[in-house]
Amino acid sequence: DDLAGWLPLALGGFGILVLRRAGRLDSAAAFLGTALVLDWLRITYYGYPLAVVSHHFQNGALWLFALYMLPDPKTTPARRWARFVHAAAVALLAFVLAEWWYWTDTFLWALFFLAPLVPVLNRLAERRAAGASVYVKEDVSMHHVRIAGLLLCGLVLSPSLAHAFCGFYVSGADAKLYNSASQVVLVHDEDHTVLTMVNNYRGEPEEFALVIPVPVILEREMVRVIDPKVIEHLDAYSAPRLVEYHDPDPCLYAEGLPDRAGRLAGGEMRMQSARAVKATTLGVTVEAEYTVGEYDIVILSAEQSDGLETWLRQNDYTIPLGAASVLAPYIRSGMKFFVAKVNLTEHARSGFTSLRPLQFAFTSPRFMLPIRLGMLNADGPQDLLIYFLTRRYRVEVTNYRNPRIPSDKEIPVYVKQEFKRFYTDLFQTATDTENQRAVFTEYAWNMGWCDPCAANPLSVQELESLGVWWLTPDPAAPGFAPGGGLPVFVTRLHARYDGQHFPEDLKFKLTGDDTNFQGRYVLRHAWKGEASCPAGEEYRRQLAQRHRAEARTLASLTGWDLNEIHDRMALKESDREETWSERMKLLFGQ
Repeated sequence: DDLAGWLPLALGGFGILVLRRAGRLDSAAAFLGTALVLDWLRITYYGYPLAVVSHHFQNGALWLFALYMLPDPKTTPARRWARFVHAAAVALLAFVLAEWWYWTDTFLWALFFLAPLVPVLNRLAERRAAGASVYVKEDVSMHHVRIAGLLLCGLVLSPSLAHAFCGFYVSGADAKLYNSASQVVLVHDEDHTVLTMVNNYRGEPEEFALVIPVPVILEREMVRVIDPKVIEHLDAYSAPRLVEYHDPDPCLYAEGLPDRAGRLAGGEMRMQSARAVKATTLGVTVEAEYTVGEYDIVILSAEQSDGLETWLRQNDYTIPLGAASVLAPYIRSGMKFFVAKVNLTEHARSGFTSLRPLQFAFTSPRFMLPIRLGMLNADGPQDLLIYFLTRRYRVEVTNYRNPRIPSDKEIPVYVKQEFKRFYTDLFQTATDTENQRAVFTEYAWNMGWCDPCAANPLSVQELESLGVWWLTPDPAAPGFAPGGGLPVFVTRLHARYDGQHFPEDLKFKLTGDDTNFQGRYVLRHAWKGEASCPAGEEYRRQLAQRHRAEARTLASLTGWDLNEIHDRMALKESDREETWSERMKLLFGQ
């Protein structure tokens, strides 16, 4: 941990020293200053919290680019004013690519596209140097900086399109609602997305309502409800799991232990036209009204957040504190608002005791999921499970750390009886290690096969109900898996988030990585029979060492007390003591 804290400071200090020696510190300063101003203007315009700027500038890739890649003396202009213009242009183009076209790795693309600008600036600097004094040249450089600043302000203040699809609960009768855990399924290919939301609502159906920002007016045919059992199946298929192995008789193998081989362990709301009349006086427009399944749905547009908040209150919704300020950026971006409430008559007819997931489709070049609205009525940190279904590759988060959950660890067999507690504490420990700012990958696998499978893969009918539209038996289709496999790649991400550590919405990208990964934890049952042979004696010696390693692993993953783990494993006092070689391995590594 100490090394992780000092490493950024060391890299930054070394980078500054190198830039001072190379005479290119001005390039890095101009780039970072321009990027900071652009980010500040963006959040000021849209009303995002200042913590978003701090989050952006904690990105290690940004600092590596600014201190080591951008200021290369071979690829930067020779004159100082030209370096200012070049660095500012790179920051500006990166900003435009990210905000208008939703590209990722925008700094690298901007540097690539603006490479031809360097010789142009060098030629311009040579011409001006031939007939101008140093004072005039410096004045010209400041003139260019002023022009660049005006261009930056003009571009950043132009409205940009934003798309968002997760919302917050609102309720009537002052009912207290929670959304501490949510599930979202995103079927994504190119710019087309089908999103299914399953929120952990606890309360009476007549008190439920949901507000979700959407980019367009969703027509009736774009919205539907689905059977929650499909998502339960997807969750079971991709969930972290235990794997059991049983040691064979060591005396059957004279050359040592065999390779492992094992198996898997087992009041009714109807939309009234009078509302539309009342809404217009508040700057709120009722764009559409319809019923889907057990939900009455209204699509709203608003001119100001105060008007939308007033409309919701006048229609008997209790708005979470701070709703108006969080709604404001979406209103300024021209978003519509999808408001769903339970139709009690239709809910009774549906035959479902719980509310079914809502699903809708949209087309957008921006691949993201807003989470800020969902924090308004949360009673603490929330868990978010996101399941992505794509043709071939896994999905990752671009604006937060995205590590893999610790996996393939051998742990004591007694954990089988308390796996829920084990994984809860493991995930909390992993989250604390990442300072509560990470989104973990728990599963990434082609659904054509799995090894082992915690549950059967989803059927074609289930995948189609989630919105997968490209299923085909054509062997030439992208991602086709031989042997009847489906061209569907599943990525499961898990985040525990709050407003302090997640100041901005989640942004994603489709990678080119189809490597398989799953969170799995191994239980190895010891041989209980006779082992009266030299190999058996060696096995017993190694078994004690293995049990000590399993206990240490469990303690490090969960933070559990090591002595209590030893007690649960029923280890003898002699078996708990580490050997000299084990201590050396712990001290110096394997």
